[in-house]
Amino acid sequence: MRAVQCMQVRHTDRRPVSDEPVPDDSLSAIAAAAVQEGARLEVLDRDQVLQLAASASQAATVEAEDSRLREELEYWTSRAGGTGLTPEVLPEQPAQTTVPGRDFGRAGTLPVGPGHDRAASYAVRSRCRPPGRPCASCSPGSATRTSAWREQVVDTSAVSGDAA
Repeated sequence: MRAVQCMQVRHTDRRPVSDEPVPDDSLSAIAAAAVQEGARLEVLDRDQVLQLAASASQAATVEAEDSRLREELEYWTSRAGGTGLTPEVLPEQPAQTTVPGRDFGRAGTLPVGPGHDRAASYAVRSRCRPPGRPCASCSPGSATRTSAWREQVVDTSAVSGDAA
């Protein structure tokens, strides 16, 4: 039931962000807050953002070739009544970004400005157990955390066909 309630209030703005970067101390504070909520947040460096962009592009290609995924996306983007994605939350045109946004198969009515995501910060979130009591690999500044995460990125890239 909680998942359904969360879905009803969730909102994602798919437009490019501000040209002003988020300060490092703010990103560290957000990552520390995530740990207290039972999650690990790993902020990506520039090379990792480029890997993310390549992976997102590959995923879009795979999705576009899968008729069942396209049918499901059509279902979720053509529903009214508060369930699914209405035209008001879908961009009217693709945003100019390093990391491509999802192709919803239809344009919406959400205006997209001329901005770019060059100043954006990207992060990967994962669960940490138990909430509020981080494991050793979730502790801020942990070298183990960083190296283990980088190995996951390399493994993920290899699976998607993108060499790291």
